[in-house]
Amino acid sequence: MRRYLRSLYRRFVPLPVPPCEPETLDLLTAVLRADSSVADIGCNRGSILREIVRLAPDGRHFAFEPNPMLVRNLRRAWPGVDVRQMALADRAGRATFHLYTNFDGFSGFEAHRDVQGGDVEVIEVETARLDDVLPADQRIDLIKIDVEGAEYRVLLGARETLARWHPLVVFECGKGGLDLYGTDPGEIVELLASFDLRVCPLIGWRTAPAVSAEAFRRMFEEGEHFMWVARFQV
Repeated sequence: MRRYLRSLYRRFVPLPVPPCEPETLDLLTAVLRADSSVADIGCNRGSILREIVRLAPDGRHFAFEPNPMLVRNLRRAWPGVDVRQMALADRAGRATFHLYTNFDGFSGFEAHRDVQGGDVEVIEVETARLDDVLPADQRIDLIKIDVEGAEYRVLLGARETLARWHPLVVFECGKGGLDLYGTDPGEIVELLASFDLRVCPLIGWRTAPAVSAEAFRRMFEEGEHFMWVARFQV
């Protein structure tokens, strides 16, 4: 009953949208044009989506979020955005999803070890590849990924989009997320490099050199950075 009442309350009084992190906002402001089109994967409450819509009002934007309550709020707040209730991955189908009602930002396919307290609800969600759900010939200029460890799966499902449009990719990747899936951090750098996308930390992204797979592994293990940028470089 308590969970139902809380859900009913949040339907009419959604959680506030927190501000976009300064480093991410700096990147978006620098790279987005008025007509840029963006895929926001793991949209959550819309902190970054809000800035995307503001900075690129003439673009076509896609938001992907498996939490049904958050999807309702996103559609209400940004009716011009194509909001999909699904979790992007490397294949289409159905999957279990751990939804943390008090810490929604930690929700994901795998149970999160760092979440202490609060309710967790295991739901079934639709999964899809980004390549399959974007309209044909839809240019994508930027992809944002925040999926609590499933980053590699999302990128595998976006290979055609990466190869065709070479979008800038801003993504979160750190311990307590990627390691839940048994993914080697270096595989992300190597996959992106196969599309001529070079990875560097978000902090200092304007001048930071690209990191190798080995350096990325070291930074990952040491917790030196959690937010990253991949840019097209031949």
